[in-house]
Amino acid sequence: MNEPLDVEGVWWLPESPDHKVPGWFRYDQDNGGYLRLAGSLRPLNWINNELANGTVQRFIGHRPDEDKIYPRIHGQAGHRLFNLEDAFQLSLSDGLCREDDAFESVHVNWLITGAWFVGDYRPEVNQAVVEFQHLTAWSDNDALNVIWDDVPPDVFAQATATRIPTESADIDGGLEMALVQALSTAGDQRNEATLEQRVLLRVSSREPTSMDNLTDRVADFQDLLTIASGKVANIQRFHFTHADVPKLSLAGKPLGNWQEELELHMRWSNRDSDNERLSPYGMVFTLEQFGGIDGLRRWMTIADQYRSELRRILATRYNAGMFLEDRVAHCVAALESFDRTRRNSKDGDTYLVERLRFCVAHAGSPFEDLLVGESVAAWTERAKNHRNALGHHLDRYRSNLNLVEGELADQLLWLGQLCLLRSAEAPKPVFERIRSDSHFRWVAKRVAARREAARSSAPDSPAP
Repeated sequence: MNEPLDVEGVWWLPESPDHKVPGWFRYDQDNGGYLRLAGSLRPLNWINNELANGTVQRFIGHRPDEDKIYPRIHGQAGHRLFNLEDAFQLSLSDGLCREDDAFESVHVNWLITGAWFVGDYRPEVNQAVVEFQHLTAWSDNDALNVIWDDVPPDVFAQATATRIPTESADIDGGLEMALVQALSTAGDQRNEATLEQRVLLRVSSREPTSMDNLTDRVADFQDLLTIASGKVANIQRFHFTHADVPKLSLAGKPLGNWQEELELHMRWSNRDSDNERLSPYGMVFTLEQFGGIDGLRRWMTIADQYRSELRRILATRYNAGMFLEDRVAHCVAALESFDRTRRNSKDGDTYLVERLRFCVAHAGSPFEDLLVGESVAAWTERAKNHRNALGHHLDRYRSNLNLVEGELADQLLWLGQLCLLRSAEAPKPVFERIRSDSHFRWVAKRVAARREAARSSAPDSPAP
């Protein structure tokens, strides 16, 4: 993830560039931004109150709530430029050594570094380069190689880093998506020398596009990478450029057609604290098994078509603390909408249980493995009953808070993911790999254990 920022600099409001306040700023993914100022962003409003004995009492006038909200704060720390966005005052203390002394603390939701933006301007994007956890493993190339055998007698080992051609695909909305290799070296070349490879996502637009549009497409890719890795694919860095922000020389003149690299820092909602670095063998499926760049293009088309359903289904994976009841409700609602949209059928035309059966048929193999002998008709009926009990808080749920099974929530998650992969025309190797995935097999074992327990407790009754 983005490394925490911890800087000292000067800070001011864009409309008051002459009123700069020194302060300290820290930002991290867990808490957002915290700005501590040795002063106040807006001058203190001192009021004279003349008392009956002729003395004058001075106090600070009340600030209206709107004066405590800061849509944007500019800052500078060394040569680094900051836009602190969507901020608000936490506290303001005064009455210190001098009349104008004050300490103000401000919370900041997100920020952009690299240039200053003024007014109500929201940055548009020509190109973004995003670093994801697990993306390099998913690409599964053999660019790095170390040879110990077949080397000259006086050579211990030879390390090589091969450049991999960039592959790109045009996607909807006039965007181009590419997977870009970044090679680097590290170490002092005396005690240590290392080669490092990272594969990055690059999204380019023919015309400047909104940040919201671009982050939607980045999130679509993150959803695919999360499914493919079986782990949350954290966004680690997000850089972007814009034609209105040229790269400048020390003299302040544009350097040819180069553009300044800006960085976006946000508290991404789809993240977790697991920093494990996967190998290609730890992936559910790799880019090559998914069909390469053509498979990615097909996925982006489907993700654009079913974005709301995709977000609800994957929310149950991103949010580890989500209640089982909410996981079931989210997945069933998304699957109902998915079937309605895919088959272009109206709400009154099909009952929920039938929509779930259509989804099971569309997902195909290997979803049947998760049923462990239970018929599709019985399983969809049970899923529908659970959803109704939850949605309407029926007596069967009201009297049994443990009604919802974790296995059902996992089955619905896999059903949603398989439906989307089928719609994206994922190749056969993807589904073969899913069948052998450790989490998929673990869910199947839990379902089998539950069914066996049900048989043992009610020998004369069929398993639910």
